[in-house]
Amino acid sequence: MNPYLILIIAIILISYFLNLAVSILNLQSLSPKLPKEFANVFDERRYAQSQGYTRSTTLFRLIKESVMTGLTLFFILIGGFNWVDSLTRGFGLGEIFTGLIFTAILLLISGLVGMPFSIYETFVIEERFGFNKLTIRTFIFDTAKGIALIVLIGGPVLALILWFFEKGGPWAWFYCW
Repeated sequence: MNPYLILIIAIILISYFLNLAVSILNLQSLSPKLPKEFANVFDERRYAQSQGYTRSTTLFRLIKESVMTGLTLFFILIGGFNWVDSLTRGFGLGEIFTGLIFTAILLLISGLVGMPFSIYETFVIEERFGFNKLTIRTFIFDTAKGIALIVLIGGPVLALILWFFEKGGPWAWFYCW
């Protein structure tokens, strides 16, 4: 197996397990009972609600992160990145446009996979705790605005970075980093 592939998988797994450990420790420290030091500062009912919200969002993010990490590893191991690379290179559009299309396809896949999680978090979890002020229409409009910003701002910035990689020599990655 390629040593770079092993390194990338190791970094993904170490990051996942580190986040998992931190989240578990945070969950263990939660208590719906208001500490006596804050009795005059916080309302006990609202404090318990905030602890419940933190518990719900943390558990949900653990589930989301587990699914996304698993899918990312699966995508890597089945050669998904190589497939997208071959597909985009097949258009014959040059390095910069190929890189832009490659990134767009990966962002599209990631966005489609993450959309159900975003919908659930907004319309179930946030709604349960009274924080959701979005309608379906506003959610769709905000998502469209986010995509437009990615295209209008992120596209030119990425094109500039790809151009710099093309012209910057072997240390271009270091300068961009």
